[in-house]
Amino acid sequence: MSRVRTVLLVLGALVGVVAAGTLAAAAWVLLDMPGPQGERLRGPHGLVGIQAGGSYSWVVPSDGGVLLIDAGQDPLATALRREIGGRTVQAVVLTHGHADHVAGLAGLPEVPVVLGPDQLPLVCGERQPGGWLAGWLAALTTVPALPEDVRHVADGDTVVLDGVTLRAVHMPGHTLGSTAWLWEDVAFTGDALLGGRPPTLAPAALSTDPARAEESLAALLDLDFDWLADGHSGLTTGARSEVHLLLGEPPVPAKVSVRSSDGTASVEDVRHEGLYQQAPAGCGRQEALLVLDDGRQLLLSRDPIAAHRPLWGRRVVAAGRLEPLEPRPARPAGLLLADAEVTLVPGQEGGDGTLPVIRDAASAAAWMGRWVRAELSVDPAVPLAHGAAWGVSSASLQGDGTAVRVIGPCGSSDADRVVVGRLQSDPTGAITLVADVACELPMTGQE
Repeated sequence: MSRVRTVLLVLGALVGVVAAGTLAAAAWVLLDMPGPQGERLRGPHGLVGIQAGGSYSWVVPSDGGVLLIDAGQDPLATALRREIGGRTVQAVVLTHGHADHVAGLAGLPEVPVVLGPDQLPLVCGERQPGGWLAGWLAALTTVPALPEDVRHVADGDTVVLDGVTLRAVHMPGHTLGSTAWLWEDVAFTGDALLGGRPPTLAPAALSTDPARAEESLAALLDLDFDWLADGHSGLTTGARSEVHLLLGEPPVPAKVSVRSSDGTASVEDVRHEGLYQQAPAGCGRQEALLVLDDGRQLLLSRDPIAAHRPLWGRRVVAAGRLEPLEPRPARPAGLLLADAEVTLVPGQEGGDGTLPVIRDAASAAAWMGRWVRAELSVDPAVPLAHGAAWGVSSASLQGDGTAVRVIGPCGSSDADRVVVGRLQSDPTGAITLVADVACELPMTGQE
């Protein structure tokens, strides 16, 4: 009996070692991928990217509601349904069939699904994904049921879905059916190409045929796009030139375009109401920002606008042209409101319009996801990487000592201070203040 027990213990130890090794290898692969730019990204033409359980789902406005590019990993589609609100989801368009892009279909029953070439076997679970890590992750995920309305699109086909024009571009390699979708000046690439500077391919452990995935990138060279919206990194502006640089190809005029006929697809004239902020941006510079009530931020100017000093901290209406804004470390790709005309909101002439002040856990919970002024005791920032201008600080709320992680500019000494930034929480409930364009003020004199 003791021999049997010994054998079982040895086998158990071996299984544990293998499992630990597998988890460590998986973590190494996933850490090698570019991190997400944020939980909610705003792109051109009303496009919104939502972190849906581990990958991005892209919400595209349509005539009668919205389209989704991919459905995310959350089978309840919680974040997606919150973003969609009462709008009708006209269709879910899939870039590929990996579980982290299709699991959300379970939370969107009976919504039509649009597939590119050779995607159905993987989406239905009839074909196992290639790449050892992709296969391992698929084994942990339930295959969602597909609706009756499943539409197949061939490579190069242009389709119109509820007023939205999309073109399918087959890019096999990450999966056999990986498909990019061209809309206006945006290329949705899923995991066939991850954004950044330079863009990158997904790790080989997640791909069916890495060599073929690299060959498929040539399909992007003829497309007319400015933005790349991928499945894990987020938004990349100026992406077409980045793809040409990546492949060592000289830029040439695009041959395939689905932009609006008036040629103004990449610029929008808009009016927005929000809070006017003028905040440090590093290297002695100040940026003028419009902070909207849902936490989104629009850049008004990279330098102080002297005439706007009386508007600082007040609610204003800004009207101008919405244009792409290059991403920066610790801040998502965003938008520039160019040549903005800024005026006070009626009734704000005597008010201060300041952000809510956070002193304890209860007030933080009430303003999660929003811009706030947090009263903190802050430790010096630890750089995110050697020589980085951005770092992570440990801090605590002045009211009740609740721990807060602050992500923002390095160089601050430990002190009691007011930090302006955007509140968010991770799955464990830990509080993070993203002070990426934040104004850090001494505690003295602050209300």
